[in-house]
Amino acid sequence: MAKDFYDHAAIELKWNKRWQEEKLYEVDPKEAEDKFYCLDMFPYPSGEGLHVGHWRGYVLSDFYARYWRLMGKTVLHPMGFDAFGLPAENAAIKNMTHPREFTEKAIPTFTNQLKQVGAAYDWSKVINTSTPDYYKWTQWLFLQLYKHGYAEKREGLVNWCPNDQTVLANEQVVDGKCERCGTVVTKKSLSQWYLKTTALADELLDGLEEVNWPEHVKTLQRNWIGRSDGAEIVFGSTAGEIKVFTTRPDTIFGVTAIVLAPENPLVAKLTNDKNRQAIEGYLSEVRAKTNIDRQQQKETAKTAVFTEEYATHPLTNDKLPIWIADYVLMDYGTGAAMSVPAHDERDFQFARTHNLPIIQVIAPKLVQSTEPAKYRPDEPTANGQSVIVFVKHPTEDKYLGLDWKEGSWGAKTLLTGTIDDLSPEETVVKEIREETGYKNAKISQKLGVIDGLFYHLPKKTNKLVRGHVFLVELENEEQDIVDSAEQARHDLVWLTKEDLAKFLTPETHQFILRWLDAGFTPYTEAGTLVNSGIFDSLESDEASAKIVTLLENDNKGKKATTYRLRDWLVSRQRYWGAPIPIVYDPDGKLHEVKDEHLPLLLPDDVDFLPGGESPLARSNEYQERAEKLYGQGWHFETDTLDTFVDSSWYFLRYLSPGDTSVVFDPELVKKWLPVDLYIGGIEHATLHLLYARFIARFLAKNGYTDASTAEPFKQLFNIGMITLHGAKMSKSKGNVVSPDPLIEHYGTDALRGYELFVGPMDIEAEWNVNGINGIHRFLIKAFQFKEKVVDSPAEQAETAAFNHYLREVNKMIAGFRLNTVISEAMKLINSWGSKAVSETIFKEFLITLSPIFPYLTEELWEAMGEKQSIFHAKWPTSGAEAASMKELSVRVNHKHIGIQQVEGNESQDEVMELVQTSDFKEKVPVLDKTRIIYKPGLFIDFVSDTA
Repeated sequence: MAKDFYDHAAIELKWNKRWQEEKLYEVDPKEAEDKFYCLDMFPYPSGEGLHVGHWRGYVLSDFYARYWRLMGKTVLHPMGFDAFGLPAENAAIKNMTHPREFTEKAIPTFTNQLKQVGAAYDWSKVINTSTPDYYKWTQWLFLQLYKHGYAEKREGLVNWCPNDQTVLANEQVVDGKCERCGTVVTKKSLSQWYLKTTALADELLDGLEEVNWPEHVKTLQRNWIGRSDGAEIVFGSTAGEIKVFTTRPDTIFGVTAIVLAPENPLVAKLTNDKNRQAIEGYLSEVRAKTNIDRQQQKETAKTAVFTEEYATHPLTNDKLPIWIADYVLMDYGTGAAMSVPAHDERDFQFARTHNLPIIQVIAPKLVQSTEPAKYRPDEPTANGQSVIVFVKHPTEDKYLGLDWKEGSWGAKTLLTGTIDDLSPEETVVKEIREETGYKNAKISQKLGVIDGLFYHLPKKTNKLVRGHVFLVELENEEQDIVDSAEQARHDLVWLTKEDLAKFLTPETHQFILRWLDAGFTPYTEAGTLVNSGIFDSLESDEASAKIVTLLENDNKGKKATTYRLRDWLVSRQRYWGAPIPIVYDPDGKLHEVKDEHLPLLLPDDVDFLPGGESPLARSNEYQERAEKLYGQGWHFETDTLDTFVDSSWYFLRYLSPGDTSVVFDPELVKKWLPVDLYIGGIEHATLHLLYARFIARFLAKNGYTDASTAEPFKQLFNIGMITLHGAKMSKSKGNVVSPDPLIEHYGTDALRGYELFVGPMDIEAEWNVNGINGIHRFLIKAFQFKEKVVDSPAEQAETAAFNHYLREVNKMIAGFRLNTVISEAMKLINSWGSKAVSETIFKEFLITLSPIFPYLTEELWEAMGEKQSIFHAKWPTSGAEAASMKELSVRVNHKHIGIQQVEGNESQDEVMELVQTSDFKEKVPVLDKTRIIYKPGLFIDFVSDTA
């Protein structure tokens, strides 16, 4: 029988020993049926150890590992260590030791701290990426990538961290700085190894539709991959063809310059005696900037140099000045851009700075949505052209407005007039005289062209009008007498710009107010073509297609797709990583290291000091080993692999960590993948997660694994950060909360409970140093309640209360609302008060608490006379059909709005009927205007036509 007081330390000691002796959490993947693969993003074993912020994710994953075990699944919940990397190497340099010593000392400490969490890890499957028996297979994987053409060495301009003295992938540069040490990143030309992530870009994009991930993570990956469909257009020059990628071929007639990236090879060909000094001076300035600096519009628009050379427009043969500007990047598109200042923000800034022409070729099209001129789709539409005129007062900073009478129109407009037989300019003069009587008006500027679709009340028809917008200045206030009928139709009012914005009712007139200050502001959306020759009046999409066809017929362009995603740079000039398994012959030709020579071990005779080259290059033993194995003059590649390569496949190795003959068992991979639940931080959205997906797709595509495992992680949950004083916990900030004193005083269960109770699991939460007290009191109350348990049938009210609790808890677990699960448990036990509780109900209650409080519930379970662990029990189902149902994510326009309980075999129509009766049915758009995406067992997505 249990003690009469809650002795958490004794309870934890007892059950840790029992679980270990019984090997309760060990799983044989080969024998498992009805699997559930629960996985944490494995940690780097730092010397600092765990704080309570780290605990949150581990407790969350452990909850679901235990929950799904109780639901009858065979749960694999392994743990390992991502042990290669710069921190260990830097610590070794500082302490004059070997990184291996640092790592071997840190891992046992980290392991003990992880065991304090009380998590149900299968420690028989632990892996360590820095051990030869692991990195042998990392090297093998690299060689498979190489054999299939996914790995290559090439010269490139790379991100270089001067502090760490190593290359960084694009993803490891944050705001122009090294993500590890914060040093400003520079550029360096080096021969480096790349993995061709771009070869699978489309598959990586499409695969996001198959997974149950937070929508914002999928959006981050989509944006990082950055697929852009458009055209490659060829402009002629004395240096040869200049190929430009654009997503907007409809704007080709608005090109006023060609702009090259400083790294574009054509720059050298365009450099001559007359421009050499200017170009070389500019290139020297650019080398000191990062790509992030270069993409900052306001700062970079002014930095450019004119080559004094010209390109030829492929459709008009116009001569276009060729500039070099650092806002154009070599690693996007072709490293050349066509500058269309009227329809691109950066091009507009560039043109304004360098006095380049700005030619509008796309007219905005606005549909009037408010009365009195609201467009009426059921009425006929007449086309026409008009002028829209800003008339400026001769002595005040005011503009003319026309306040139309209700009987006439009721609108409030600028001066307008229909263009008939006159030119737009002649129409302006005519309308000013007729509408206002002003005699001395001077056209100072044509601002642009805009299309408006509206209902013309006086003429009782819709009108699609091309409006030519002018700015006119009155030289004085001299007026002729205006016809009385004209005067009766409207009043003339003079208004400031601010008042004009409140006054005007046509949406076209509101839109062009922005042109008043700047003369014209870039319009970047689709519209109707103007000033584009035979393509005038076509909509952007139609015009783009026809322009590309014309270019293709003339061999001056073609359809093209480009990506923001760059190939994965995996070379590192540091020691503590897996050596790249390539060897060079005396002629410098590269060869694969033979399989029988794997693992290619790290040498020990190195000093680890960074010096711009890998420390491996300074190892005599490494060189001697290459010559011993391959011959005189041969040498190994001296770079090591990016540590993200190690973590890109570790989830496969957990299935057979001790197998020395193969990297993984394909049948086990097919059986266990995808990982059912993967938990980690949002910071890995465009790094680890993208790389792991790339490797999984490569393996499936090339037959190493089954096609069903191409997406490695079925469901992803991003854990919210724990903060203290509003900041992320770190030793440097002095705001770290150690779990050790909390465990000693309150116990592991109390800390686990507070980690879940502190707030919604996917949202950042502030640590309350006193918050654990309430959880501890609840545990004491639950422990003492065993004295009120009776061996008698449950009363009807007691059963109803528990069933209500169970239904609520099941929904909360499905929605990851574990803080409210604890609240429900507190409410239930408080409702019992001093009354006796049926043993049956109390046991089922313990089962529902066990994923949160494994130690206490094991102790009370045994006190109720049970001989086996509570984790051999089954989750309660009485009165809660949802417990045996599956959770289907319901989405609207790709955003999760709720969980629908399903059996799992419903058709799309059946699921739609269920959703229409759910408590979130009001969020679902009108079905006849909706596209349905249904993935059985995963999600149903209602995508509206306007999304």
